[in-house]
Amino acid sequence: MSDEDRIRDDIVRTARSLIGAHYLAGTFGQCPPHSDDATTASIAPLAQQGRTVIFWTKREWRDLMVRAAMINPYRGATLRCCGRYAAYANLPYQQVKLDLSQRLPPTPASTPPARLRGFYDWFNRISTLRPNAPTEAFRDPAFGARDYYPRRHCTEGSDARFVYLGEDCHGKMHFDCVGFVFYVFARVLHRPKYFDLPRSGLGRWTEVGTDQSNLTSCQRGDLFLSADHVAIVASSSNLRLIHANGDQRGVEETPFNVRESPSTSTWRNNFHVINLSRRFLGLPDDPH
Repeated sequence: MSDEDRIRDDIVRTARSLIGAHYLAGTFGQCPPHSDDATTASIAPLAQQGRTVIFWTKREWRDLMVRAAMINPYRGATLRCCGRYAAYANLPYQQVKLDLSQRLPPTPASTPPARLRGFYDWFNRISTLRPNAPTEAFRDPAFGARDYYPRRHCTEGSDARFVYLGEDCHGKMHFDCVGFVFYVFARVLHRPKYFDLPRSGLGRWTEVGTDQSNLTSCQRGDLFLSADHVAIVASSSNLRLIHANGDQRGVEETPFNVRESPSTSTWRNNFHVINLSRRFLGLPDDPH
């Protein structure tokens, strides 16, 4: 095996080891509540921008987030981790993302699994208490024992009415799509987490390799990106990707045409493949 093949295998192996991590915008490996080297001096500029993640339990509706990670602030907003809710719960989307403005109908067809009934009872009680709901506390002590923890993604705007049932954030690493790529390359190439990769812009991503703009040229470990997302190629033969795939699913390996984002059609039809250069991988230029 050549040195380049070994490094590419290490990239894919490291990326796969992170499958199951949570998605949280602005993060690049933080693991609450433990200290993490994501806040060391090597990336001090990020820490100074408020990228430190905290682990919080707040049971009042106004700030509801039980055993959840939060980053404050990020781009002027307080963001909460939704706990990989669709992938973790393995339940229909409508059963784990609930709208406070709609009382859950008690019909046989909508009867939730037994593990969620305590939460559904609480949710309907909250719904009937409006406008006093902001002060109503979450009081079901058995709920957490089932490992489904409620949290609101935000406290203002149109999304504030939603409550999610997510996985416990304790001991889980957190990434957004770019932070995930930063972290993997930093681990394999032995560089600080926040090094010379750009955060946006196709032209800047080509600093790490060549834009091939087609699928036939990609190799494992390459980057697959669109205007709003970036992933690591896990397999070039059937084009599988490893990426931080949004709030619902976190870090996972998928076929290239599976995206949580509403922009799936854009992802499929307007993508770029960045073939990593040998220089970026720390190898001398190929004399051939």
